[in-house]
Amino acid sequence: MAAYMSPGPDLPYQINALVAFIAGMIFNCLLIWLIKHKSPKELKGYGRVMLFGCYFDIYLLCINYSFQQVIVFNHQPSSSHSPVQME
Repeated sequence: MAAYMSPGPDLPYQINALVAFIAGMIFNCLLIWLIKHKSPKELKGYGRVMLFGCYFDIYLLCINYSFQQVIVFNHQPSSSHSPVQME
């Protein structure tokens, strides 16, 4: 029995991944800019912790967008809705 791989994630999943990636990058870059330029001097010590969180989130955004799901079936798709027959 040959395995059949779909050509890729469905369009809604691709759109969702792209929107999440773009929104995450925009908001994380805005947060990095705010931390670096608008933080009061009293909070500069916490800036490194907040920046680490932003950089790690950007890393995870890139990983999530790069590796999207692939659906694998154990049989060729057919028009009938009969159960899979084992050979």
